[in-house]
Amino acid sequence: MEKLNVSATRTSDMKKLIFTLLCLVAFPTCVEGRELFPIDWEQIEKTTLAYPDSVKSLVARMSAPTIDRTLSWDERRLAVYGQSVLNENKYNESTKNTTALYKDKKYKEAIASAKEDLEFNPLDASALITCGKSILVLIEQGDSSYQKSDADVFFNRVFRIYNTIATTGDGSKEHPFYVTCVPEEYSFMRYYLDLWDYASQSLVGQCDVFTLGETSEYYKEKTIYFDTSRSLALLVKRLKDNK
Repeated sequence: MEKLNVSATRTSDMKKLIFTLLCLVAFPTCVEGRELFPIDWEQIEKTTLAYPDSVKSLVARMSAPTIDRTLSWDERRLAVYGQSVLNENKYNESTKNTTALYKDKKYKEAIASAKEDLEFNPLDASALITCGKSILVLIEQGDSSYQKSDADVFFNRVFRIYNTIATTGDGSKEHPFYVTCVPEEYSFMRYYLDLWDYASQSLVGQCDVFTLGETSEYYKEKTIYFDTSRSLALLVKRLKDNK
């Protein structure tokens, strides 16, 4: 996790606070023996292209300030993975600026930039986390214009995405977690599974594979697999388009 604008001795405490706040939303659901729902990208793309407005409606419901409990898990998966079809994983021009602003400890500017990213993609996990973290740091610094409940709105939204990803696999070679992009892998590992240290990363077939430096209460295996076929397919498409 990037350093927050607090003393070095308190950085670990802030990391634990963020993870604890997320866990208050819902505990990770990586339970052995549960039913898994791997993503059929061909079907997701077919459905999204046939009914784009319906998928956009699902995305809006997924990203609302308060949870829509009428959404089924199938609808949640269609929203999360259909959004990748709607925008082909393209990022707002401010996305890189958001990361730079946060690293430069310009937290209010980072929040504004991340909100622009969310206008472009309401299910951008990295932007949601940046907003929540930035608000917590500003509160830590004594900024009275924010309350913890402001951060909770963004953490609640991002945890709906994590919960959805968790239904697609268990992190094993046979059942990888399905993600829409590489940043989603890191976000999911850190803030959903409490995995912060990895020894190596490699691409094996269609999967991004991490050898973990340490496990957590929520993930006990030494390796974790993410199906990154969506990112690879879009990369191939862009290379063809640029020829």
